[in-house]
Amino acid sequence: MRRVVFFSLFLILLGGTLMGTSLTVMTYNIRHGLGIDDVLDFSRVLETIRGVDPDILILNEVDQENPRSAGLRQAEIVAEELNMSYFFSLAEGKSNYGNAVLSKFPIKAEFGFVLPRPEWMLAVDRGCAAIVTEVEGRDILVMGTHLGLGGIMEVQTELRKILEVYLEYEEIPAIIAGDLNAEWYDLQYGVPEFFDHFGSVNNELGKSLHTIPADRPGKQIDYIFVNHYFDIIDAFTVDSYASDHLPVVSRLVLK
Repeated sequence: MRRVVFFSLFLILLGGTLMGTSLTVMTYNIRHGLGIDDVLDFSRVLETIRGVDPDILILNEVDQENPRSAGLRQAEIVAEELNMSYFFSLAEGKSNYGNAVLSKFPIKAEFGFVLPRPEWMLAVDRGCAAIVTEVEGRDILVMGTHLGLGGIMEVQTELRKILEVYLEYEEIPAIIAGDLNAEWYDLQYGVPEFFDHFGSVNNELGKSLHTIPADRPGKQIDYIFVNHYFDIIDAFTVDSYASDHLPVVSRLVLK
């Protein structure tokens, strides 16, 4: 009887190994905790994230010691609440605002970079925060970004820079996520080369998601993209009034 039990446990463990590592990934433009109801309450952001309990988390419009949000170090607070490591990167030339990438796994490398824009365009410089996190002995590149409001030509320029950086890491699993300020059809036709390497988690499943505005979502501008090292199990949004955006969540298996 004892041999049967041990053999059954061995099969379960072997099956888990063959199936790969399960991960929950979440991307969320938190608007520094200012809800769709114009109430500033960062605790609602924490509650929304805690309800998902992601393994990897990408945040946009994050404040750090910004007076408008009571001087909170928001990425650090989320990291402490969920027992995650984090990297915060400034954006838009500001000293207290940007993107953050968080992981429940060790962060081996971290870097941020400014995204270019068309030379003729008068706009703020957008940014990208990136980490390499080690998940059960494997490195994963995670890039979190918030693209510009200048239309598809600005998004093209910014996303091509992100792709250029990714190509230095294309031999490892990669996740790119955030607020792209563009709808799906614009991305498909505006930056087709991006989709030679990445798929949108919900569109790969044939699912339409809407992320803005949070109280009556009618279009998607927030995305999670993965390369071929992942199987996509599910993708969905989470109802919340904590921001003007809804978060996107995906259940993945690292192959």
